Amino acid sequence: LRDPAIHSAPLLEHILPATKQTQTAAVVAALQADEGHGMLFVLDGWDELPMHLRTDSIFQQLINNPTDLGLASSNIVITSRPIASSGLYHSISSRIEILGFTEPEVNKYFIEALGGNMQSVEKLQTSLKDRTVIQASCYVPLNAAIVTHLFKALDQSLPTTLHGVFTSLVICCLI
Repeated sequence: LRDPAIHSAPLLEHILPATKQTQTAAVVAALQADEGHGMLFVLDGWDELPMHLRTDSIFQQLINNPTDLGLASSNIVITSRPIASSGLYHSISSRIEILGFTEPEVNKYFIEALGGNMQSVEKLQTSLKDRTVIQASCYVPLNAAIVTHLFKALDQSLPTTLHGVFTSLVICCLI
C-alpha cells in the first residue's frame, strides 16, 4: 500500500503484480470464478495509505465489499498501526495486535499505575470504552503511561480525542 503507483488503481487487476494487463485480467477472472477461494490478500501498511484512499479506493472495496468484487471467499490480512486502523474494526472478523502491551498487560499496568485502586481502574476502563482510539493507543506503553498520568492529573477524567490527550499532556507539563 506504500506504492504510489497503485494508489489510483480503479480495478482489482491494477493492483496485481504482472507484466501484461491481459495476464492480470485472466487472474482476476479466475479468482472471481471461484469467489476468491484460497486467495490471501496482504494489505501491508494501511496506516501509510492516504486518508482519502481509506474510504474511497479499490482497497476499501476489497475490505468492506469483497462480494461486490466477486471475492466473497477470499481472506485479507491488513497490517497497520492501531491508531490508524480503528475505522476498520467494523469490517474485520478478527484482530491481532503485536506491539507493546497485550490487553492483560494494559490492565495490569493500569492497576499498578493507579496504586491498586480498583474503583479508579474500572472508571478509567469505562472511560476508555467510549474513546476507542485512545484505548487502542494504550497498547503502546508510553501512551498507557500518558493516559494514566492524565487520568490522575485531571481528577479521573480524560479528553475525548487523542489530540486532546497530547494537548492536555503539554498543558500539564507547563503547569
